[in-house]
Amino acid sequence: SGRASRLSNRIQWADLRSRPELAELVAFTPDQALTVMQETLGAGADLSWLRGKSPLPFTALATFRIPPEDADWPKRTFEALKSLEGVATVHVNPLQMDLSRSVLELGRTLLWPTGVFLLLLVALVVGNTVKLSLLARADEVSILRLVGAKNWYIRLPFLVGGGTLGLVGAGLALALLKVLQQSLAEVLNVPPLWINIAYLPLPHAAALAGTMVLVAVAASWVAARDRG
Repeated sequence: SGRASRLSNRIQWADLRSRPELAELVAFTPDQALTVMQETLGAGADLSWLRGKSPLPFTALATFRIPPEDADWPKRTFEALKSLEGVATVHVNPLQMDLSRSVLELGRTLLWPTGVFLLLLVALVVGNTVKLSLLARADEVSILRLVGAKNWYIRLPFLVGGGTLGLVGAGLALALLKVLQQSLAEVLNVPPLWINIAYLPLPHAAALAGTMVLVAVAASWVAARDRG
C-alpha cells in the first residue's frame, strides 16, 4: 500500500512538473513534512517519536507563474489541481496572489518610463565617450583619411568600442541586480506571504543586455558620423 501510494504521488508530481506555468515544485515525504512542521513549531516541539510513522500525507509545494493576461487562470488551475486523482486537499494563499498582482501592476507602470530613461542615459554616456575618443584621436583619423581609408574603416573601431561599453555596462547592471536580488530574496518569504523574489529569467537578461549593446552601437554610429 505504501509503495502504491508513493507511485501515485510520483505520477501526480510528474503531471505538475509538465505544466508550462510551473516555476518550482518541492515535494515532501511524510517524514520530511514532519520535519518541516517541527521547525515551524519551534525548538520546544519534539516530534521525533513520530519518525517512521508520520501521520502527515505526501505533500507538494507548487509555485506557478500566473499568466498576466489570463485573469481566470488561478481559479481554473485551483479546480484542476483539486480534481487530480489522489489529491486530498489544495491550499492557496490569497494574500500572496493579491500582493503578486499588485507588484506586477506596479512593475508594468514603472517599467517603460524607467527603461526609456536608462536607454537614453546609456546612449548619452556612450555617445559622449565616443566623441571624446574621436577628439583624442583626431590626428590618427586625419592620417587615415589622407591615405584613403574609407569611412566604415575609420568608424568601425568606435562602433566596436561603443558596443563593448554597452555590453560591460549591461553585465555590471545585471551583476548588481543579482546582488540586490540575493539580499532581498527572502525578505517576503515569511508567513503569511511566502513570496520568494526571483532573479530575471535568462531570456529577459539576454534581451536586456542585447538592447543595451544595440543602443550603445547606435549612439556610437551617430557620434562617429557627426564627427566624420
